[in-house]
Amino acid sequence: MRFWALLFIVLTISEINLSAAPVSDPESAFSSANAQFQEENYTQALTEYTDLFDAGYYSEEMLYRLAFIHEKTGSLPEAIFYLRKAAKEFGPRQTEEKVRALLRQQRVSRVFSGSSWDAYLAGFRAWSGFVYGVFGTGIALLLVWFLVPSHRLPAHRIILGTGIVLTGLTTAVLAHRLFMVPDRAVSIHPTSFYESPSYGAERISEAFSPGMTVYIEEEQDLWRLVSAGSRAYWVPRMVLREL
Repeated sequence: MRFWALLFIVLTISEINLSAAPVSDPESAFSSANAQFQEENYTQALTEYTDLFDAGYYSEEMLYRLAFIHEKTGSLPEAIFYLRKAAKEFGPRQTEEKVRALLRQQRVSRVFSGSSWDAYLAGFRAWSGFVYGVFGTGIALLLVWFLVPSHRLPAHRIILGTGIVLTGLTTAVLAHRLFMVPDRAVSIHPTSFYESPSYGAERISEAFSPGMTVYIEEEQDLWRLVSAGSRAYWVPRMVLREL
């Protein structure tokens, strides 16, 4: 029991921090990028914000500013990516309406929304402190039950039962968050769509337009099987930005 509990904690923390790379002074980097944005030096602001994002540092405001700059420069799929990222990390707010407006600019008529998952993830983020607290309490109770002899612990069985219930419930919540939430990506570049993961496979010229959000169903080397609605095709990974 203790092993699996610790495993879920490690997996959860690693999911949050796995992609983060060290930055010598992120606070100064944010200040510099914000100053460039305020002075409307958008090219330099884009470079500095992108460096921060690639290193794993971002805020809700920064993501919206990245979307604004990309929209201003005509990179609409990139703008949509950052709006989707903001919705995933901080809640959907009004991002869905903006995404639809940007897709209409690209003459995309069918839009597959991911806002329900964005709302779920925002809710998990808001309650994550409580979930981890209950999880830790359950683990602590199980450790007490395991380490303290029963003759010295009057409520031995109650502690065991409470620890199992708390740990079991929160483990289920964490497992759902880690393993059941589908991976999504935004299609950034035009591409052909393939029936199998090979450039020699049968293909069609257009299935999902750049800027559309798709689900990642399967991964194979440099290929991704993506779906939206009832359609699924293989595409090169390089044409996607995963959320």
